[in-house]
Amino acid sequence: MNGIKPSREQALIQVLASGPDDVTVADIAGSTGLGRSTVGKALAKLERAGKVRRRAGGRDGARRLPDRWSSAAERLTMADTLAPPGDGPASRRVGGRYPRRAMPQRQTKRGAERTPLAGNYDVLICGASFAGLAVARELAGSGARTLIVDRYEIGERQTSACAAPTAWLEAMGVAGSIRQTFDTLVVHTPHTRVDFRLPWTFSTFDYGELCGALFEQCDAEFETAKVHGRATSSALEPSDMPLPAPHGTGPESPGVPGSDEGRRKGDPIAVTTDRGDISAPVVVDALGWKRVLAGNEYQPPEAPLSRGLEVHPQGGGNELEIWIDRDYVPAGYSWSFPARDEVRVGVGSFDPRFHVKEPTVRLADDLDRDAVRYQGNWIPHELRPAIADGVFFVGDSAGHCLPLTAEGIRTAFYFGIACGRELRQVIAGRAEPAIALRRYGDFSATHEWQFRWMLRVQRLVPRVPPRLLAAALRGMERRSFVDWSFGHYLRIADPAFAGGGPAYEPVRELRAA
Repeated sequence: MNGIKPSREQALIQVLASGPDDVTVADIAGSTGLGRSTVGKALAKLERAGKVRRRAGGRDGARRLPDRWSSAAERLTMADTLAPPGDGPASRRVGGRYPRRAMPQRQTKRGAERTPLAGNYDVLICGASFAGLAVARELAGSGARTLIVDRYEIGERQTSACAAPTAWLEAMGVAGSIRQTFDTLVVHTPHTRVDFRLPWTFSTFDYGELCGALFEQCDAEFETAKVHGRATSSALEPSDMPLPAPHGTGPESPGVPGSDEGRRKGDPIAVTTDRGDISAPVVVDALGWKRVLAGNEYQPPEAPLSRGLEVHPQGGGNELEIWIDRDYVPAGYSWSFPARDEVRVGVGSFDPRFHVKEPTVRLADDLDRDAVRYQGNWIPHELRPAIADGVFFVGDSAGHCLPLTAEGIRTAFYFGIACGRELRQVIAGRAEPAIALRRYGDFSATHEWQFRWMLRVQRLVPRVPPRLLAAALRGMERRSFVDWSFGHYLRIADPAFAGGGPAYEPVRELRAA
C-alpha cells in the first residue's frame, strides 16, 4: 500500500500518461483540482513505488526551478490505473488478532452534493488520527458496530512531525510505515552539541501509511463528515446511559447512512455533523485540542497551547536533531527529523503568542533546506479531564501530549488503547458506560503527576542561562544517566502496554534497517 487513495492515484497517473512528458506540480494541481501540497506528497509516494519519475528542477541563479514529473510508462499499464484496491479478502488476520480491511474510499461528494448521514451505532469515534484509530483498533472483534467520522479521509492530512519510539510502532503493527530509525538524539545549544545515545530507538514514519495500516486492523466503518458538536438535546448524566444491546440481537437493525434505520429509543448522545446527526450510547472525542464535543473550551493564544510549524523539503540526513536556541524561539525548541526522502524541519514555541513562521524559514535556510510544504498545529501542554458529560476524550482533546517534548503520538496510542479496553467491557455487557467512564477517567488522572513535573521542567528550561544549560546537558551525556532518564521517560507510556509488542529493553546498537 502506498497510502494514496485509489481515485487520486488514478487521476494523477492519467494526467501524467496523457499530458506532456514533463509537467510540474502546479500543472498537475491545475488539471486535477487538487492542492499543490497534496499533489507533491502523492507524487513522492508514487515515485517510491516506481510509477512516476522526477527530474530535479535545479536552479536559475538564486531562483529554484520546479521539479518536473513524468509517467514511468514501461512499468505502468492501463490495468494498473483501473485495478481495484486490495488483492484478497476484505478481512484477514494480522498477528492472530486484528482483522484487515481495504482502505476507505470517499463515499460522498463535497459541498452541497454531500449525502445525508444518520443512524445509530454501538460506538461513535470522532477523529481518525492516532488516538481515534487506536480506540477503533482495540474494539476489533468485539462485535460492536463502530463508526469513525473525520472531516478528512484516513491518512489524508498529516497532523504532526510523525516520529515515535520504534517499539511503539512495532507493537501497533505499523512498522511498515517507518522511514528512518535513529539510536542517537543530537541536541544543539549556542554553546555545545550533545549526543545522547538512546537506550531505545526512535523512528520517523509516513503518516498516510501508518493511519492506513491502523485502519486495516479495525472492523469499524468510516465516513467523511465534519463534527460540529453535540446535539443540544442529547446530553444525559452518565448514570442514565443505557447499556447497548449485544451486537446482532434485539429488535434494532443496523444503522444505515442516510436513514433512521437502527435508531434505538433513548439513545443518550447525538453528535451533529455537516451531514446530519449520528447517535451512539458510547461516544469518543479524538478530534484534537479544540475538544469539540465539550464546546471548544480553549481559544489561543490564551489557552495552554504550544504553537508548532514545520516544512518538508526533499532530501535526506542521518541525525535526529534538536535545537534549544533562543535565537530561534525564546521558549521552546527546533528540530530536524530526516524521513528517508524528506526532512521535517520545524520550530515549536511553548508561548502561543510567539509566531514561528519566520524562525522556521530561517532554520531551514540555515540548514540549506527549502522552506516548502508547510504543516502546523496547536499542541496542548496540560492534561485535561479525560471524560465529560458522558463522552470519552482521547489524545490531544484530553491533553495527552507530553509537556517539554510535545510528544503526543505514543500517548495517543497508549490512552486510546486504555479507552478501547474499557469500551470492550461495555460492549460485552460486563460494565455499564458510567463505570467505563469513571475507570478511564481515573486511569488518565493517575498520570497527572508525570505531566505536571514535565510541565514544570518546560517552564524552567527557558529561564536557565544558556551557558549553564550547556554545562547541564554535557553532564547528562553520561551513559548511566541517559539509560535511567530515557528509560523512565519511555515508561510514562510504555509500549508493553499495547500487548503483543516488545516490552521495554535498552538497546546498545541500532538494528540494521
